[in-house]
Formats: sequence, C-alpha cells, structure tokens
Amino acid sequence: MSEHTPGESPAGWYPDPSDPALRRYWDGSAWTAHTALAQAAQPTALQPHSHSGPKRAPPPPSDRGFFGWVSRRPRPAFWATLAAALIVGMGVGAAAVQEDGAQKPRDDSAALTEANEELSDARAGRKAAEKRLSKARDALEATEGQSGSTGKRRAPRPMASSSGGAVQSFSGNGGKSFGTISIPTDSVLEWTNDGDVFQVFSSDEVPVNSRGKRGDTVLFKGKYRKFQVNAVGNWTIEIRPR
Repeated sequence: MSEHTPGESPAGWYPDPSDPALRRYWDGSAWTAHTALAQAAQPTALQPHSHSGPKRAPPPPSDRGFFGWVSRRPRPAFWATLAAALIVGMGVGAAAVQEDGAQKPRDDSAALTEANEELSDARAGRKAAEKRLSKARDALEATEGQSGSTGKRRAPRPMASSSGGAVQSFSGNGGKSFGTISIPTDSVLEWTNDGDVFQVFSSDEVPVNSRGKRGDTVLFKGKYRKFQVNAVGNWTIEIRPR
C-alpha cells in the first residue's frame, strides 16, 4: 500500500495507531470505531498495495491535558471564568500594594517620633550635665580663690543662726556614700582634706569639687539624695546651721 498523507489516504483498513495488533477503518477523513485483527482485515479495492504499506494517519486530537479540557467546555464560559479570575487577582494585588504603601508612611512616622523623643531626652540630659558642671566649676573657683596662693587661707567662719540646730559631722578616707541626708535649715558645709582631690556629690548637684586642703560652701534646706564623698586621703565634714 502506498504512503498517503491524512488528507490523501483513501478509505480503507490501516494499522491501528493505538494498537499495532489491530487494524482500524479510515473513512477518508477520520478513524471509525470499526476494528479487526491485523491478519483478518483485508485492504479494500480502493486501497493500493505497496511494499511499505500506507502511511498512518494522525490520531484524533487527544482529549487529555489543558487544551483537551478547553475543547470539552463551552469557550465563552471558559474565557469569562478566566477573565473573572484575572480581575480578582489584579484586585488582590492592588489592595496588597495599597496596604504596603499605607503601612510604610505609618512606620516612617513612628520611627521619626521615636527619634525626636530620643533627641529631646539627649538634649535634656546634656543641659542637666552642663548645669552640674557649671556649678562644680563655680565651686572650685570660689574655693581656690579663698585658699589663695598658699592654699592655707580659710574663708571667714559664718555666724551661727539664732535658730541653732545640731551639727552633722562625717569623716573618712577615700570615697564614701551616705544615702540621703536632711538639712533642716540653711547651713554651711565645712571640710578638710589631706589629699589632692576632694568632691561632694548628690543626685542633683556637686556642692564641692576642689583640690584645696579645706573650704566651705552653703547647703540650702532640704534633702540631698545619694550624698557621697569622693576624695584622695583623709577628710572631715561638718554641716553647721547658719
């Protein structure tokens, strides 16, 4: 049987494309449901003989896979479904982008607010430190001015006030912490030290910061928290009401 292309093959029995043991009838345009064993089927009179046999016609399109699924369903409904799915997907994507765009300004605003708060705290801390440093510098200059060039001159001792009051005395060597001390009335703090550095601190101020051997300063009425001494050598403190 001579070779034929699918459009040129005449009607007749040909090898079954899906089973070589069978022959299937080709009606000239498509395969039919009629089959027979390969030995039993005989070529029709219209089917010419050849040594090579007929060229197999291509099998009918498969109904499997995506394209088969498309061919089995009404095309308008399929395309409508596909269009709806695309619209929904685009809507979800746009909503996600919009949400991200709205979230970013909120995050930036929160970060800016936090940075401003930290900057304000830093400025407040700097001002407090500058204030304490200024007080310490003034106290040191006053003490050095009272001590003079020899370091032995002592400022005049203030007169005791008529209200009286107990004298508070402290002594030690090196650093020492006293917690909170109460000053019932405006008083004078007198101190001596045989070292090179003498400092008195509280949580709010630095009453004494000196390199002299003795001196005094005013303590106003109130409570002094975290009252402590930082010194080199032996020292004494007396707090006398004015």
